[in-house]
Amino acid sequence: MEEINDKSTSTFEVLQNADRKIYLDIEQIPYDKDLLIFEIISDFQTFLNVTDKSYALTINNNSNQHGGLSYHVVLPYVLDNVIMKQTILTFLTKFEKYNDFIDTTIYDIGRLFRLPNQYKPLGDGLCELDYHRIIEGSFNDFIIQNIKNIPTLTPPEGIEIVKVKSKKPKSAKYRKRRNERLELTLEQLFEKLSQVIIKVDELSNRLH
Repeated sequence: MEEINDKSTSTFEVLQNADRKIYLDIEQIPYDKDLLIFEIISDFQTFLNVTDKSYALTINNNSNQHGGLSYHVVLPYVLDNVIMKQTILTFLTKFEKYNDFIDTTIYDIGRLFRLPNQYKPLGDGLCELDYHRIIEGSFNDFIIQNIKNIPTLTPPEGIEIVKVKSKKPKSAKYRKRRNERLELTLEQLFEKLSQVIIKVDELSNRLH
């Protein structure tokens, strides 16, 4: 993975598998409370009752999305993404003081997870100050779906898994109306784009 372990790029892992390493996205830690991250990690490991106390950790000092310090934490255990999210939600009911810091929206299928040493996309370019620097572990530790030879964790007792009912498939009539609206929207966009191009051409001719 050395070809993407480079801050001149912006590479994300697409989290499409259910089984993943256990990971946390921690945000908005005050700059003067940087030791709080180690308290969170310790309490989380104790809650999970893990025997291997190792972890991988990155830090981002310059997030454009929110203030304070940001961290990614990865533990050397595997959980299903649904069980993992519910485990973390349960952890936060017992440690409410961490509610403002742990992002619980990152466990769905299809989410993107930025790899270490990758600039943050910003506008038409990349923000060279906004990236996660490794302070513990290796680059490969942060490949969330690379779970070969990593043990599966037995969740703590009391984790309630809520099954989400699958939605009914949309009818052919609904899909037809949706496609018609999409086609109309695209036509309107192309019309506006054509008008802009004409105006730009007119302006360019005047300048020349």
